[in-house]
Amino acid sequence: GGTGTDTIFGIDVSSSGVATVGGLMMSQSLRIGNHTLHGGDNDDGDSGAYFVARTDANGNWMSGGTAKAHGLWDESFEWDEQQGKIAVASNGTVYMIGIYDYSIEFDSGTLYESSSNGGIWTYTVFFAIWEPANGWTHYQNIPMNFDQPLDIVIDSNDDIYVSGYCQGGYYFGSIYVGSSRPCISKMDSGGDWSSVSQPSSNCYFGGLGAH
Repeated sequence: GGTGTDTIFGIDVSSSGVATVGGLMMSQSLRIGNHTLHGGDNDDGDSGAYFVARTDANGNWMSGGTAKAHGLWDESFEWDEQQGKIAVASNGTVYMIGIYDYSIEFDSGTLYESSSNGGIWTYTVFFAIWEPANGWTHYQNIPMNFDQPLDIVIDSNDDIYVSGYCQGGYYFGSIYVGSSRPCISKMDSGGDWSSVSQPSSNCYFGGLGAH
């Protein structure tokens, strides 16, 4: 472990015994097995890093990845509040949702909180993809409220489903969200957002399941 507050918010174990974890670290560095992840809290105490780490089938920790957030939701480390969620495909690809403020850095670029790319100004929900061989390969803001329940699951076809409370007037990919209501958004195995479904009533989703 590290010297700061570090949490794990998701764990997946494959049929072959490979374990994958997703979490949020405040430590400057986090040692997992023989590997060290970097990118936690800054000197001002207002940043952290989302991380992914995985084992092989024998339980040996392999290298992972981090995404440094320059600003976090004030309640991210409260035990009864959400930090993020992960879903893991059969090939080990990790799909993550999380919450940040100001900006968050991935391997090849940075997301910013802004109205032009789906940021909701106060705190923004991101969606990102991490591949074992290539690191973070995709990242985007998604128009969901940070303070309503979020979830992400994957089905047997490797289609991704994300649930939460959508903000009207923004886009999931090319799909326009017209109303501010709970929603379930689907990304197909090709990486395209293919649908956004919203119930007629203003209910809330407590969680998702897929098979």
